[in-house]
Amino acid sequence: MTIRDNRKAALAQIHIAKKQLGMDRETYRAMLKTVTGKDSCAAMSLMELHKVIHHLRRVGFKPKPRGRVSPKAQGKIVDVMRAIWIQMHQVGMVRDGSETALAHWAKRASSQRNGGIGVDSLEWLEKDHRLASQVLEDLKQWRKRVARQWFRDDTTLIQQVATDHPELAVKQIVQDLLAHHRIMFWPQFEDLGLENMPTYCTNREELKRG
Repeated sequence: MTIRDNRKAALAQIHIAKKQLGMDRETYRAMLKTVTGKDSCAAMSLMELHKVIHHLRRVGFKPKPRGRVSPKAQGKIVDVMRAIWIQMHQVGMVRDGSETALAHWAKRASSQRNGGIGVDSLEWLEKDHRLASQVLEDLKQWRKRVARQWFRDDTTLIQQVATDHPELAVKQIVQDLLAHHRIMFWPQFEDLGLENMPTYCTNREELKRG
């Protein structure tokens, strides 16, 4: 098998995993960025593609045995919720990335949307498309709020260091903070000419705030 064939096989695996895990475009791009620093498979090396596959397997992707046709994506709302929940767990937004934890959160969220009556399981939630869509949007908005706050916290720290050390360039400050796990990598840092590195922090709980 040629390198080109290996690349095509890796891309196919990632495509299947994306469907199996129910990832929407936003969650998928965020996952690629977290794992490799790139948000497109087209820009990745074969090694980086395999790194993505390894990550997808860790979060629940189960490749089908050869010779069997992979199932078509069902496009369920709860599948998208699961993918977002896993991604939130990977970056430290939620401590428990299990199905049980997601179901408990969905019950509380659906209760707030449904006059105090929560849905006991994700499967039952799926049967009410309107309510499921609302709960999914609540989850997305929660993720956005936390990410915005984290970014504000990190930029505040960068500004503090810049004030204390005016002789340092912003790029150098950001690089030093990233290297010492004081902040996480953000796409906005690419404007400074920086790229995400495997050594940078990808989980908020790993940051060293002292």
